[in-house]
Order: sequence, then C-alpha cells, then structure tokens
Amino acid sequence: MLSMYLHDRAHSLTFRLIGGLFRVEAGEVEQAWKTASPTLKGREFIIDLTGVTALDAGGQESLRRLAEQGARFITASEFTELAAREASGRTPEALPVPR
Repeated sequence: MLSMYLHDRAHSLTFRLIGGLFRVEAGEVEQAWKTASPTLKGREFIIDLTGVTALDAGGQESLRRLAEQGARFITASEFTELAAREASGRTPEALPVPR
C-alpha cells in the first residue's frame, strides 16, 4: 500500500511517497504527475522516496519515466538511493525532507 502526499511550494512540487511502490500504485503516481505538471511553470519537481519500503519493476520503470520528465529524488537509505540512481542515472541530490 502506498500513500502519497503533495507538497506544493513556491519553488517546487514534491510528491512524498510512503510504502510500497508497485505497478498499480506507480500508475497512480504518474497520473498525479500528469495532472500536476501544467501547474509547475518552471518550479522543480521532486519525488521524496524516503518513506518507500518496497519497489517492483513497474515502480522502478515509473521512476525512470518521471526522471526523464526532470524529477529529482530525495533518498534516505541505500535502497532508495539505488532506486533513484537506477531511475535517473545520477546520484540523488541532497535535499531537505519536505515538511
């Protein structure tokens, strides 16, 4: 089960994910992105993976597509850092956890 929280700020839009990111849930995240993307207007798109506890191939593929759209990732463990690195081909930037 995945919970997703959106943090809409002046300079960024963050999707905070908590739980397992599997194919079905990943589709919901991508749909939320499609809905929210027109509102970005130059703001940074961030995906906070610090609460992700599990991931399947569908979830990983979704992260890759989001990275292709310019998403940056926040990580908190070797597991989430590896997922972000595989999705984006780069090391996640150190960002503070959204509150």
